[in-house]
Amino acid sequence: MDAHAAKYLGRPFQQSPAGPDSIRTTNFSLCGSLSIDISTLQRSHWTLVKNMTVCPLEGNVSIKIQCSAEGGIEEKGFLTLFDDVSGYGAWHRRWCKLTPSQLAYWRYPEDENKKEPLGAVSLRKCVTNRVGPVPRDVCARANTFLLVTTRAPYDDDKDTLVTSCHSEYTAVRHLVSADTKEERDVWCKQFNRALANLRAWDPHAHSPDDTLF
Repeated sequence: MDAHAAKYLGRPFQQSPAGPDSIRTTNFSLCGSLSIDISTLQRSHWTLVKNMTVCPLEGNVSIKIQCSAEGGIEEKGFLTLFDDVSGYGAWHRRWCKLTPSQLAYWRYPEDENKKEPLGAVSLRKCVTNRVGPVPRDVCARANTFLLVTTRAPYDDDKDTLVTSCHSEYTAVRHLVSADTKEERDVWCKQFNRALANLRAWDPHAHSPDDTLF
């Protein structure tokens, strides 16, 4: 205990017999260890390994873990989003914000901090292996890339320009167009960074599968 701490606690200051700069070694010793990594994040019980023979601890260690992937990824700007309106394709220019887990969009930049988004695309539900430019036979619009997400089916689901119905899930196709090739490449890079981070650390993130649509 130093003089400042002793004064704060109202106790008399006592100098260590070994001097003011002495460091005492700990009496703690390793009794066992466990390893928590990506492959074990969904567990709630871990076996204590490398137990010392004198250690009173044995069996399982119970830990409650809440894991989320936050990679510091953020991108903002105007993008043009494709939508199915009564069976006809329509493009809507929106102000978009990409975060580590979703793409949210508004009509105008000033709406971002004032209003709820018009919609959002959850990256946890994205099954696109790698986001990149789509071929012209998929979309002729320049600087367009694609994300496919899956969700539980609704009773009124049907096959449309953007949805594909299956017995256990419905796949939703999100066509997104940037203003320039350079902006498209930046957005694709950020999407791929966010998806890689989610799939590495978030147990609820969907696995990639480019065959679902």
